[in-house]
Amino acid sequence: MIRIEHASADVLQQSAFALQALSGRLPRELVHVPRTIASIAKPNDRWDREERAELATTLARELGTLAPHVAVVDALRKLEKPGTFAVITGQQPGFLASPLYSLYKALQSIALARELEKSWGTPVVALFYHRFVSISDNAMGIVENPPFVTVDRATFMREDDMVLGLMFRDEPFALPFAALYAQPVVFCTEREHKLVVFWSAFANRALAFSVSRELKPRDLEIVSVPANGLLLFNRKHGQFIAGMTGVRPRDGARPVGLEQQIRTNKHTWHDWQALHPTTRVMVPRGPLDLLPPRAVEPYFKLPAQSVSSTDTRRVTVVGAGEVLAVDPTRLPVEPVNVTVHQTRVLLLLDPATRTLRAFNRQIKGDLFPTFKPHKIARDNTVVMKDGDSDSLWSADGRCVSGELKGERLTPLPVDEDVPLAVLRYWYPELVVWGEPATELTVSKSP
Repeated sequence: MIRIEHASADVLQQSAFALQALSGRLPRELVHVPRTIASIAKPNDRWDREERAELATTLARELGTLAPHVAVVDALRKLEKPGTFAVITGQQPGFLASPLYSLYKALQSIALARELEKSWGTPVVALFYHRFVSISDNAMGIVENPPFVTVDRATFMREDDMVLGLMFRDEPFALPFAALYAQPVVFCTEREHKLVVFWSAFANRALAFSVSRELKPRDLEIVSVPANGLLLFNRKHGQFIAGMTGVRPRDGARPVGLEQQIRTNKHTWHDWQALHPTTRVMVPRGPLDLLPPRAVEPYFKLPAQSVSSTDTRRVTVVGAGEVLAVDPTRLPVEPVNVTVHQTRVLLLLDPATRTLRAFNRQIKGDLFPTFKPHKIARDNTVVMKDGDSDSLWSADGRCVSGELKGERLTPLPVDEDVPLAVLRYWYPELVVWGEPATELTVSKSP
């Protein structure tokens, strides 16, 4: 049995203004609080025809992707006509507040609009705005063009701090893990070209994309972190974006504005700056000591129906769209030729960095060579040769000698150290290299 008790307002330490408002003693000349429908005066119509048309068109465009009810369409038509008024309110999720609270508030605004319509004798519609984000803007945010500094000015970085490294327009950039915990969505502009980074902290999953002008930071908001994966909402286009997959959760389609996926790398600050001395590093908002400088374990429990929720393995994710999970502990030293769905893939453990590289094996349109290890005593760049032309290849996918000299394999995105259980939730048909799977064919090196 639950007993509900009412506490007096003063125990909440409200301001004097709030206490007067709650007690009904607020001066009438300061704020008018209507008690009845009849006491609400009809306002003047301050909108001209062009402004109304623009508002109605914008709302129709944003709501159109949600297949609105006929009553919503009818309200938009009313709003476009001169003399129509609106009851405007909204809500965001609150602590211990049921989702029914938002529904009740929306229904109340509709009821009030109908009562005012009767009282004033003119059309009145309800406009309800639901803000999905339930956390403070200071806790987790979206940042556009944060400041970057050169290595010599990155005094806030420690040698063992983890960074997310990437190459954009042939320039190296480093984003500290600790900074991304506070700002998991980062937009950057480099010579009129833009990219966005999505960071699902509790899944250690990073995705980066080049973006078109159709996607703007002000259109996005962080909704929540379901199943440890970042979830965003594009207000302009009415689309959800899954930060774990880079697609729309409902239909798996690519969201508006996201273009080519860009490979990201996870390194210590020491290793990244050694590989890229000219790198620039993102300046964090606030002290880095307040946030973890490296990957953390999944925080939220996965749904009960997730059969892999107890799997603690961490894998490397290969590819974009249809991805392949690779257990790095089972990967052999020699090149691995696999077919994932319709893509011929080469997996290669780089002998210099001991990191996984992945390539699309398709070259010249219709040629899909397979690769096997090959070394030359006087040339350390050669690590393999293909079985079709016996051409020699380097670890970065370049053909350096033979019939195919000058050809390059297309690199595939690689994301390391991702919890397999979380990954399987977001990719229900995930293929894991080394495990039985009907959609995965492993071609042995000849």
